Amino acid sequence: MAVGAENMSRTPQIAPPEIRWGQRMGPIVFRDCLSPLGHPGYPPEAVNAGKTALDYGIGREEQDEWAYRSQMRYQEAKKAGKFKIGEELVAVEVPQKKGPPLMFSEDAFPKPDTTLERLGKLKTIYDSSTVTPGNAPGLDTGASALLIMSGEKAKEFVLKPLAKIIATASVCTDPTMIAINPGLAIKKVLSKAGMAAEEIDLLRSMKPLPPSHW
Repeated sequence: MAVGAENMSRTPQIAPPEIRWGQRMGPIVFRDCLSPLGHPGYPPEAVNAGKTALDYGIGREEQDEWAYRSQMRYQEAKKAGKFKIGEELVAVEVPQKKGPPLMFSEDAFPKPDTTLERLGKLKTIYDSSTVTPGNAPGLDTGASALLIMSGEKAKEFVLKPLAKIIATASVCTDPTMIAINPGLAIKKVLSKAGMAAEEIDLLRSMKPLPPSHW
């Protein structure tokens, strides 16, 4: 099982390192990991992402267009019935002190009323050159899981695989360059698989940057 979960609203406050060895009388200042989001000692992720985007020739307008396209594609998939309870989605029941429980059965973050005009009017965050609340990931809560097994085991349980893993790769760079890590990982895994970006239909539909920009 490959499982991931995130609960941004319950991210803990971080105590200063010196508290481990004892601290004199006085107030202890905790750090909020979400304000701004980033690695200690480095600029906020929004600043790093904006600078990296401009370094690769991707401006604010193109990022807003990408965000808008993502929102619209979600709405199209939703209308087409692509997200089904028990398949792509799992309903979560939240008990209440009074009254019936709340039922979460679909993603709450997507915004059907998104427009390019609205995205263009949003201010950047944390002095970033391009990143806004509209073209950046939200501070959300969610989880996902994937069942991975051999082809022989899938046949044994009479399961129809969604995909076949032919290669994997991981990369690590300076925290300020986190925005390009997916591109570096794609380049590495394509090399291991003996494939080119042009052979990947999903990437081709997203109009990826040419290899010279990786």
